[in-house]
Amino acid sequence: MTIDLPRIETPLGTSPGPGEVTVVAMLKGGAGKTTSAVYLALVLWSLGFTVVVVDADSVSQTAYGWARDAALAGTPLPFTVERYPFADLGEYVTHLRKEFDHVVVDVGGGNASLLADVLEKATRLIVTLAPSKADRKQLGATFKQARTAAAGHEGGGFAVYVLLTCCDARTSQPADARRELEAEERPVLDAVIPQRVEYERAIDTCPTNLDDYRAVWSEIREAEGTAA
Repeated sequence: MTIDLPRIETPLGTSPGPGEVTVVAMLKGGAGKTTSAVYLALVLWSLGFTVVVVDADSVSQTAYGWARDAALAGTPLPFTVERYPFADLGEYVTHLRKEFDHVVVDVGGGNASLLADVLEKATRLIVTLAPSKADRKQLGATFKQARTAAAGHEGGGFAVYVLLTCCDARTSQPADARRELEAEERPVLDAVIPQRVEYERAIDTCPTNLDDYRAVWSEIREAEGTAA
């Protein structure tokens, strides 16, 4: 069985040259990190781009397991998910950029050295963050690593976005988190990912409701002045 996920056959806004690299990461945590990587890859695929996801988590490799189990269940993801939690991650991503329009990299929460290496090749970093106070306290380590990597970036830097995930609208946490992030001048996206049972159930399947992540990607593209 395959999933009927609508796709644009001719992507908008494509241009020759190396593909884009979207790194999804959060050191010391990262609620919704793998879910965000997979859903964003699905959005990109649905727009007609060629996509590969790199699972660079040296511990859990959840994205790779997701793809494997979805295929076994007869609902495969429409792109390849590769395991590559190795020290030359940045070099490997450079190779993949020659073959794909978009490379989405899921970096584990405890992989600071891998994050530093791949960020030197990144187009953008999306930091997934649950709105709890405990999670917000861990944000500094990721931004410190990002600043270090930006100094050695081959293209002079990369865009950074904070994506609030697991947001329960019944509590004040999402609003509190946004106020704090804005006060600290963190680049927090307006789009958020709500806390839904749907996302828990989507693991190991090929999801078809991409609306929340379409909003995320649309906002990113608008911020970067790109059509698609």
